[in-house]
Amino acid sequence: MAITITKPTVGGSQDTWGETLNQALDTITDGVNGTTGDIAPNLTSGQWKVGGVAITSTGDEINVLDGNTNATSTTIVSSDAVVFNDGGTMKQVSMSDINTFIQASSGSVGNGTITISAGNALTGGGNFTANQSGATTVTLNHQDTSSQSSVNNSGTTVIQDVTLDGYGHVTGLTSATIPAAGSSGPSFDTVGSLAVGGPSTGSNGIHTHSAGTNYSGSNISFGNTTGSGTWKCISPSSRSNTYNYNDNPTTTINYIRPGLYERIS
Repeated sequence: MAITITKPTVGGSQDTWGETLNQALDTITDGVNGTTGDIAPNLTSGQWKVGGVAITSTGDEINVLDGNTNATSTTIVSSDAVVFNDGGTMKQVSMSDINTFIQASSGSVGNGTITISAGNALTGGGNFTANQSGATTVTLNHQDTSSQSSVNNSGTTVIQDVTLDGYGHVTGLTSATIPAAGSSGPSFDTVGSLAVGGPSTGSNGIHTHSAGTNYSGSNISFGNTTGSGTWKCISPSSRSNTYNYNDNPTTTINYIRPGLYERIS
């Protein structure tokens, strides 16, 4: 910054000296304070000092501190630094120091090994470390706990029993052939045979047979015949009758919902 003043003329009048000195002092004051006029100091980097320390900052660097919006794409490394207020003293702090502080404050993650083990009825598994840089794939598979093959029945041959293990896996299938209703073939009405039927009664009302309950064969209607021995009801059945009280009493069958029975004795 250059300040130009006019000096009093040696031997000049007292009035001229006073006016000239006042103008020079005003010029110096404006130059220092920058209060009036077009005062625009142009400071040279390294040529002005604060407390005896030369200021070497450029104008662009000072403008960054003033908050300009000109961003630069930068790859940050540990030796880079940012300006911090350290207890009232402005300092440049390296990124490595900042990283150390963040890790210590948030609780560092140890490099422990995480193991995933296959539980019951599963296979596979694996492990990885918490701080590893690469990816690890851990696979769990459904264990093959059954050697049961598929069963493809047709007609009157059906699945009779399904065996499950403790995890709900099918481990066994048993098939049986169901005789037609009223069949008198060689397998009907023998222990272990299966047949479709329903409650046999002429009584008025709705009559039911419950699954899991045993009934006398004489109380089960298999088409046009009844059975003998004892039968276990596998699937429920029911029968609805209406008894008509006329000169010639009759029983009207409203419906029969057949069920599956197995002779057990």
